[in-house]
Amino acid sequence: MPAEKDDINSFDTINATKLEIPFEWQITLANGLWWKLDKKIHDHEFIIPDYLKVDPKNIILLEE
Repeated sequence: MPAEKDDINSFDTINATKLEIPFEWQITLANGLWWKLDKKIHDHEFIIPDYLKVDPKNIILLEE
């Protein structure tokens, strides 16, 4: 979700790229993460926010 610079688990979106597909926006970040966002009907413009964050409750730690 969009964030401010000082938010917990926030990171910048410098060098991110966006791809418009019929029903969503796919944002690929420089760190390899993807952000998929549902697109509104007839909405063909989207500005990538300067920062994104991940809510700690949505993080799953995997162990080997």
